[in-house]
Amino acid sequence: MDGAGMMKHLLILLLCMLALSAPAAGKTLSAKDFTGEFAKAMRAAAPGYAVSVEGELHLKVKAADGTEMTNYLDSAYREYLADPSDKHAILKRHVAGRLEAADDAVPVNPDNIVPVIKDLEWIEGLRDAAPGLVLGSPKGPVVEDFLPGLVIIYGEDRESGIRFFTGADLDRIALDRKTLRQQAVKNLRRLLPEVKLRKGPRLAMLTAGGTYEASLLLLDEIWSGTDLGVAGDIVVAIPSRDVLLLTGSRDEEDVAALRAAARKAMAENSYALTDQLYVFRNGRFRPYAPGKQADGQP
Repeated sequence: MDGAGMMKHLLILLLCMLALSAPAAGKTLSAKDFTGEFAKAMRAAAPGYAVSVEGELHLKVKAADGTEMTNYLDSAYREYLADPSDKHAILKRHVAGRLEAADDAVPVNPDNIVPVIKDLEWIEGLRDAAPGLVLGSPKGPVVEDFLPGLVIIYGEDRESGIRFFTGADLDRIALDRKTLRQQAVKNLRRLLPEVKLRKGPRLAMLTAGGTYEASLLLLDEIWSGTDLGVAGDIVVAIPSRDVLLLTGSRDEEDVAALRAAARKAMAENSYALTDQLYVFRNGRFRPYAPGKQADGQP
């Protein structure tokens, strides 16, 4: 993780532990305004392409031959939020990467397929942006149910960011969908930097580079084979793609602190997922329900 990413995680952890807040360092672009500026920069860099805004952090690029490519700007916006003063360099770098991806016909690399956890609201946003979109169809993204309110969407980890590919892209490389999650999780283990546990008085946080923290829920060895030092069952919160908080189920005050931290982080993060808590029991995660997840219960 770079210095900016490390500082971001430490700040989030501090705020969650101490329930403190700090004034904003200055006005930054909203996701909507950033999307508009990104589209403007892409049109200027490649006038031969038709660039349309499909939603927040969601662009569609159409070449002269009719070839279309969907672009999600989450990674670019995350970099911008970390350092708004570097906006022009970030736009230039990510626009170049998107155009490079649009210009080539390189199939999806199976070794770079990764699982990304999204909420159902994000999926509904896709449908709003592309009426008639059918999940699981050749033109739709590759999506799999995960937990109540959450899905796994499969993408390709590229230098320019995560490219969410379609069912047709997957068919081109003839990858067996029955083994897709297994392949993606294997890749995730290889691509992730070191996973680190940072502990506070009530809550702890897992960090892994600032992009795939929520996807750590898919790594069974963390939850079954690691002593995370919590009392009772492991209760986690993934309020955003890049924040994973946890505590133990035995102390109700700790769980209450986790719930409050999840709501706070979700409200303040551009990659919001859910404020639902999940408990790891009998080898899998499930929604946490107070009074129904006591130690020793099935």
